Amino acid sequence: RHFIDGELLTLPAEGLLQQLSPHEIGQLLSDIIKQAESLFPFSHLTGLLREHHLTPALDNATALTILTRLTRVDDAIKVLQWLVEPHSSAICEQLTRLVDKEPSSGMRESYQEGALARYRGEEVLNHWCETTAIRYASQPYITQEMAFFPFLSKKGCLMLALSTQGYYQPGDEDCIALLSEEPAYVEFAFQSLSKATAYLQAIHQHQLPYAADKAFTIEEAHILARAARVAAFRDEPWYGSLMAQLLPLVSLAPGAAKSVPSQSLAIALGHAIAGVPTPESVIALRDTISKVRHAGVKKKLERDMKPAERGLAARPDMTLRMGSLLKPGKKSSVLLATCLETGYWLESRYEWLQWYEQLVEAQAGTKLATSLIWWIELTAGEFRALVVDSQGQYRDAQDKLWEVPADAIVRLWHPLLVECQEREAWQAFILRHKITQPVRQAFREYYFPACAASFVDFVIDLRPFVGTARAERWKIDYDCLWRCFGDFKVEIMVGTSLYPGVQGYSAIEACAFYSSTAQGWQPIETEAIPAILLSEMCRAIDLLVSVSAFSKMPLSDQKQYVVVN
Repeated sequence: RHFIDGELLTLPAEGLLQQLSPHEIGQLLSDIIKQAESLFPFSHLTGLLREHHLTPALDNATALTILTRLTRVDDAIKVLQWLVEPHSSAICEQLTRLVDKEPSSGMRESYQEGALARYRGEEVLNHWCETTAIRYASQPYITQEMAFFPFLSKKGCLMLALSTQGYYQPGDEDCIALLSEEPAYVEFAFQSLSKATAYLQAIHQHQLPYAADKAFTIEEAHILARAARVAAFRDEPWYGSLMAQLLPLVSLAPGAAKSVPSQSLAIALGHAIAGVPTPESVIALRDTISKVRHAGVKKKLERDMKPAERGLAARPDMTLRMGSLLKPGKKSSVLLATCLETGYWLESRYEWLQWYEQLVEAQAGTKLATSLIWWIELTAGEFRALVVDSQGQYRDAQDKLWEVPADAIVRLWHPLLVECQEREAWQAFILRHKITQPVRQAFREYYFPACAASFVDFVIDLRPFVGTARAERWKIDYDCLWRCFGDFKVEIMVGTSLYPGVQGYSAIEACAFYSSTAQGWQPIETEAIPAILLSEMCRAIDLLVSVSAFSKMPLSDQKQYVVVN
């Protein structure tokens, strides 16, 4: 509670904030800025909204109240993102004021002006297009992307403006998802990546002069990497073959030189593949690493390889396609196994014919497929846990043979799908037949809703805790780690700030679970989460705790004994 101008302003507690509607949150934001702007700067409030997974909805009146008190264009863009009705002329006046007050001084500001021009009228937008085309004439990929502004939605332009603040900013995933729904931007992605590929081919064929690291500017590399992410997110049919050409062309100099046409683009494309991988792009990355001669580029591309493989596991719809693309070998089996395992929390299901042709009969998938237990729907509502042997026969835990119809649905078996007696039968089967499972399955750890609270109050060594978390694709957000499992998310809160290389000790204060809704991430009780999904989330938490925890003490004792460096 704060006394401001003799009046009492009450800020809702965190639990109450979650109960407010988006319109109520918008009104609250407007009231706070109007009454207590000096105590609560706009940047601080937007940080709180992001921290608590809240998205306000603003009408023209509340948006105008906020805009009149802003001095930064990028803050105005955030307000426009929350506007849920056609903007008024008064909104346009405020946008004009901000642009006149903060004239563009670089590419980032130019993009922001373009986004606001979409709200200020066609004449302003046309003038902006003409001006920027002249200003960035020497950087064709910038002018090409800007030329698509009139054909994008207003929200698409806003997202694009915010994403130009630098590489890999928080929220970039939302930008890629939104732009992937814009037909105009998908067309730009194809045109720009094709143009870059043709340009590099001309250099390699000595039709154009070669200069080390001069083919693209850093800004152009960022644009092309964003285009690649959008194409990969959509899994465009042309993307795989184009990336197989573009990445080696930009990572290798013509002839035997150890330089590259563009370090910035080669590295940016590597990050793009790691961020939004497809089977074809991951294979292109692996092949390019084996050929690249530039030591620095090679090292940075190698760093992207493991994140790309792990990221591919989060796209199980592409898993089966990999079986026919990968070459047989241990690395291929591990990659396929990791992708299949991710299907647990995404509830991946495969049609029998596709599963059989692309995994069981595929050279890279046969050994893996015959080592796993499958949960097969033989008829509507009738499921059976079976293995497929090297002769293509299906057996249950008692070695009884079964027929599988061609219209069956197949998914990976999980211990929670059956009772204890059948779990033990499958453990005996795996031992009896001496089967090595790349995916821990018959002996897999499983958890129940009550287990979620058992991780709280453990004292942990922060270095292995954060190190393992990063390897397992957890994200760091100040004093917590978070990770998405399909449409659900889990957060682990600790009593100190987290960052790569942190040392010392702290305690796990809470584990919170969220589900994705139209209003953003909303808290959810563990009992409401699907059983297998919750079990896998708890298993991921348990891995971090098991490698870093060394004691568990009552909450009252933690402040006395926990030390953080």
